[in-house]
Amino acid sequence: YHRRPALTAERFVTSPFGQGERLYRTGDLASQRADGVIEYRGRIDHQVKIRGLRIELGEIEARLMEQDAVREAVVLAIEGALVAYVVPDEWAADTQEALREAIREPLRQTLPDYMVPAQLLFIEQMPLSPNGKLERKALPKPDANRVQKAYVAPRTALEQRIAA
Repeated sequence: YHRRPALTAERFVTSPFGQGERLYRTGDLASQRADGVIEYRGRIDHQVKIRGLRIELGEIEARLMEQDAVREAVVLAIEGALVAYVVPDEWAADTQEALREAIREPLRQTLPDYMVPAQLLFIEQMPLSPNGKLERKALPKPDANRVQKAYVAPRTALEQRIAA
């Protein structure tokens, strides 16, 4: 990073394999098998890539947590769509749709469209592991029918050629 030595030192760490060499810290987690093949294991942070756009899930969670109606929130990328799990401060089953819109509107004002979750799922409490950490695999599966899919047909001749 040009003229930013602290950031350079943070992202380019000393290699444990060489003498004075540096490695770039990507945020990816991988392991090398005995046969030399490198297996990708995932990310060490909560950054995802959807439709070619890098999204930091923590940023969306922070915008959710700024809202008075939200007690807890976590965002996951599931099958190419963002799903927000929200523990509301208080809610009733008959007011869920109004609450969903009340939570979603500030997100639309502060985040780019591609970072607004396609679904907001309300849960009573976050599932925790025995040691108190979020148990992501225990979160309920989203309803595939509720994902907002805004299809726009090709409008111009060029768009029609590209779509074809």
